[in-house]
Amino acid sequence: MRLRPFSWLPRRGEPPDDLYGRAASDLTEQGWRPLRECLFATPDLLPTLLDQRERRWVSAFGEGPVALWANRPAGGGRFAGLRVLAVSDEARVEPLWDGAQAAGRVAQSGGERWLSLQGLVGRDPAGRMGSLEEQAQRMFERAERLLAAQGSHPREVVGLWPQGAPLALALPALTAARDGFYTRSGIRSGRRLQRPPAGAFSGGEHPRAAAWLDLLAAQGPLPRAVRPAGAPSTSPACEGFSAAVVAGPLALVSAAAAEVEEGGEGLGASLLAAWRQAHDQLEAAGGDAARAGWTLCLRDPAAASAWRELVDAGSCSDQATVAVLAPPAGDDVAAEFWGLAARG
Repeated sequence: MRLRPFSWLPRRGEPPDDLYGRAASDLTEQGWRPLRECLFATPDLLPTLLDQRERRWVSAFGEGPVALWANRPAGGGRFAGLRVLAVSDEARVEPLWDGAQAAGRVAQSGGERWLSLQGLVGRDPAGRMGSLEEQAQRMFERAERLLAAQGSHPREVVGLWPQGAPLALALPALTAARDGFYTRSGIRSGRRLQRPPAGAFSGGEHPRAAAWLDLLAAQGPLPRAVRPAGAPSTSPACEGFSAAVVAGPLALVSAAAAEVEEGGEGLGASLLAAWRQAHDQLEAAGGDAARAGWTLCLRDPAAASAWRELVDAGSCSDQATVAVLAPPAGDDVAAEFWGLAARG
């Protein structure tokens, strides 16, 4: 089974809400099917996009969840971007149901199996959300239950993305819930941490919850961590995530840009160093950098402006990069990069 990330961003002169028709046509013509789907949009565009998704996407690929990021774009204005991790069409892709709700997708080909869970929130059986701590705990317990129902285990998780808004308030609850997930599964034993998944905390906005969870698991290819010498995985607040993870045909990476103290080299230099670190990690993991899909979470407009200056100067490329204002974890972090790439 082959896996590949795809990104669709607005083209110059085109309305920003014309994404799902183009995406469905591209995947169908090239022989791919969606496994993991993330929609980034300003809130005013979400109703139009979700209606278009129902008409153009679900009719082509069937039911499945979409992770909604109702964020402000790094460049301002109205914005919509679609990021999909797709599998080659020889694989059988089916929705993963949790009661009446599509909570994920499962792709299988031969003895290889991939599970994607998206937008998991922590409602109780009566549909109540409860406190932030309760939401965070229940969403991880829900993930464990869904993995077990598919014959999978948390140790097979290769990508983990806990999110909350506002992140400064959500981070302690998310960290405690994630660490409990690691401890129950044997990923963490005392202070010893086995191979953790790639990923990071982030502070996006969700239309219906204060905390939510996405994850990706691989059954068949054996995941392993790749940590280039001297390269920290991410900020101290994100300890417990790998710098890079390899699982069969897929590589996942993350890197953070530190905040710059007064008198330092500048925010642009910090962003550029993180961008290069992420690409070095991707190469170390055997990923195809030319076809990688990147998500860039920027803390504030100053970080967004520094990023745009790097792109305009040709120091970085924003090709296949969704850049949003979504504060990363930790006061010392100005931006965080996540990347997915096919290997080989």
